[in-house]
Amino acid sequence: DEARHELAKILAKYDKSLREALKHYLILLQKKPCDVDLVLETSRIYVRQKNYQAALSLLYPALNEHPQHVDLLVEAGRAEHGLSH
Repeated sequence: DEARHELAKILAKYDKSLREALKHYLILLQKKPCDVDLVLETSRIYVRQKNYQAALSLLYPALNEHPQHVDLLVEAGRAEHGLSH
């Protein structure tokens, strides 16, 4: 899992490999759905892809568990802003 995570991080740096990175993140999230770092990293990819609803579907459950988590709040705000155009 650690190697997959590192690969996903590398792939996520480049727009052309976001889809591949997302595949790896989703596999990791299946194993660790409550991992805040994975939620954040995956939601950031969704936001970059303008798939704001998918980002929020990850962020809201995480925020229910960690309502004061600043990074989760910021990412949720970005996704909400993206929905409003």
